[in-house]
Amino acid sequence: MPILEYDGKQVAVDEDGFLVRFEEWNDGIARKMAEKEGISTLHEDQIDILKFMRDYYRRHNFFPIIRYVCNISINRKIVSTRNLSIRCMHGK
Repeated sequence: MPILEYDGKQVAVDEDGFLVRFEEWNDGIARKMAEKEGISTLHEDQIDILKFMRDYYRRHNFFPIIRYVCNISINRKIVSTRNLSIRCMHGK
């Protein structure tokens, strides 16, 4: 089984690079996975969205649709309203 290393720690991932154990996720793992995908920096508002989506999945056992994520993120002030609304409207 493949291993992802970050900050001197190791976690098991599947052949597609997803965590084997849901509960092992944390900000450090998120940043390392983003780096492996070519994303040099995850900003706090991006981490907050990931946390929201993970919590939603934990409660409902499926991920929310992206429009819902955009709307709830703006309404709860999880992220900058201007930046998120632009990304949601234009898919960027």
